[in-house]
Amino acid sequence: MRRPSPLVMVLCILFFDMLCQGMAYPSMPSLIQKLGGVTPAEAARLYGWLIASYAIAELIGAPTLGILSDRFGRKPILVLSCISASVSFLISATAQSVPVLFVGYTLAGLTSAMTVVGNATIADISAPEDRATNYGRVGAVFGIGFVVGPAAGSLLAPLGLRAAFFAASGVMAIAAVLALVFMTETRKSTKESAFSWQEVLPWEGIRALARYPLPKKLSLSVALNALSLQMLIAVWVPYCSLRYGFGVAENGWLLAGFGIVMAIGQAVVVPWLVPKLGLRRSLAVGLTISILCQTGYGLSETWQWLLFFTAISALGGIDEPAMQAILVDPISEEERGAVQGGLASVNSLMGIVGPVLGATLFATFTGLGAPVYLPGAPFLFGAVCIALGFAWSFWSLRSTISK
Repeated sequence: MRRPSPLVMVLCILFFDMLCQGMAYPSMPSLIQKLGGVTPAEAARLYGWLIASYAIAELIGAPTLGILSDRFGRKPILVLSCISASVSFLISATAQSVPVLFVGYTLAGLTSAMTVVGNATIADISAPEDRATNYGRVGAVFGIGFVVGPAAGSLLAPLGLRAAFFAASGVMAIAAVLALVFMTETRKSTKESAFSWQEVLPWEGIRALARYPLPKKLSLSVALNALSLQMLIAVWVPYCSLRYGFGVAENGWLLAGFGIVMAIGQAVVVPWLVPKLGLRRSLAVGLTISILCQTGYGLSETWQWLLFFTAISALGGIDEPAMQAILVDPISEEERGAVQGGLASVNSLMGIVGPVLGATLFATFTGLGAPVYLPGAPFLFGAVCIALGFAWSFWSLRSTISK
């Protein structure tokens, strides 16, 4: 039987990953509130720390796994990540206390490498002129997963808060089997020297990233964009619940709508618009629209306005594949996994700071004694972060090319 192409398999695995995250996402704040017996504001704060615990673990695990994928191949690392994700969801599904949720998320973070290895695999198999389009396909798959996942979570909601976690565990177990049976290796080991754990220490990915001037500079822009995104992820459900009175089902359907927009942006807008604009202009247009949308999220008085800004965010999705294509171009084949691991470390650092900062801003501006009632404060601060990243990106591109 003919195996699917590595690109198809990577996209399938990333879809399963986002599908399962999307299924569990709408239920997690309510599950924390139930297990901890806390208020919605305190549940949002704990949720921020939960996401941060995942990011702290990923900060250690992702660079190491990226380097291991350079050394031993992409396939075994993808299989390991799928198995770990399945176990993590099962731990969350059976948790009887909030600390156990932290255990599950920490385990998942330590062995999370699907995005890192997926991006490295795409770099392995894609010609330079096709990379932005293929990275756009990754974004489209994320969007589709975020359509089906929250929608499935909403349908599972009547079965209880834990149903989505049990379902996610089963799906990731299936993904592990599919990766094991059908995935074709794209990176055979070429190093003949004896293996040393020194080469897979977490900071080795950062060192690999630092060896390339342009990716090193652009990593600050990646960090600022990731900070904005992590704040949005941390407070989106609590924000919609508080400001618009949404429950688990409504939040699930809203996230599904967000995923539809994301999928359209990556599957339709990226292949059409990026070749016309070029990478740099695509980056500029995408970041500008993202600034507008983050500001709109923070100031939307009604859920209809929120939907409007969510709809136009489809155009903003062209910035990420353009950035990925710019970043990966100068990287040698031998260090793609390592550099992707270094970029994952940058994202993980923001995954530590962003959820805590976003949840803190949300709690500060919505709780008792708030200096001003402003539930959209995390989104407004996120818009500022993206604007700073925009300025730094184009200074970096100009200064590096001019040398």
